[in-house]
Amino acid sequence: MTISLYSNWWLKQGNEEMMKPVFKSLAEDILRSEAGTLTYMVNYPVLDFSAAPQFISEPFPRPGAITFMERYASWDAFDAHVNGPIFQGFLAKYGQYFVQAAPTKEKPVSPFIQVVFLDMVAGFVERSPDEVASLMKPKVSGSRA
Repeated sequence: MTISLYSNWWLKQGNEEMMKPVFKSLAEDILRSEAGTLTYMVNYPVLDFSAAPQFISEPFPRPGAITFMERYASWDAFDAHVNGPIFQGFLAKYGQYFVQAAPTKEKPVSPFIQVVFLDMVAGFVERSPDEVASLMKPKVSGSRA
């Protein structure tokens, strides 16, 4: 059984651009080192809808909002990610740049996060480029001579 989730984090104001290469490096490290992490995407909200104003989100997202979309091979793989050296190193080095939850003795730096575990009831993750190309081909009706 795969484990899917999204988690919302909030950067402190002014850290959005500085953190983009950090997130890119984090994702690359996870891809190289965590075989049980099947999907790991870090997303910033779209804030400029000038090209398509009909699609503006309501309510409008807060600048600094970050959504992680993740999928793991198992609960053990999720646990290995959360408690592993890459994620724990990320938190130790960059946790201070996020809006903080109330500190505790065990966690003096603790980003405020919302984690939602998901139960996929329908859908797909990704199509191959060949499948997309075949779906896009015009259908040719048979001709009779």
